[in-house]
Amino acid sequence: VLAHEGEGLLLQGSVATIAVAAVSAALGVAGLAVATGAWVLGPARWHERALFGLGGLALLFTTPVFIAAGIILMVIGLALHVATRRGQPRSAEAT
Repeated sequence: VLAHEGEGLLLQGSVATIAVAAVSAALGVAGLAVATGAWVLGPARWHERALFGLGGLALLFTTPVFIAAGIILMVIGLALHVATRRGQPRSAEAT
């Protein structure tokens, strides 16, 4: 993490600081995993991956503004992914 609030990952600070840092880090890792792995609920397209990647990077700062920005970017990426997958037929392998 790249901010003072990230000391919560070292279990330093209040319980709230530790919880926020842990959740922020977990979401950041998940966003970066989508960006590099290209998979959410199915194959992710480049713009969805970019949103998840930017969101994951923003969550590394563990400040309220960056946490909000990271979550918003990742929610937009997830919404786009779900919206574009609705119209696609399921493959025979998935059933």
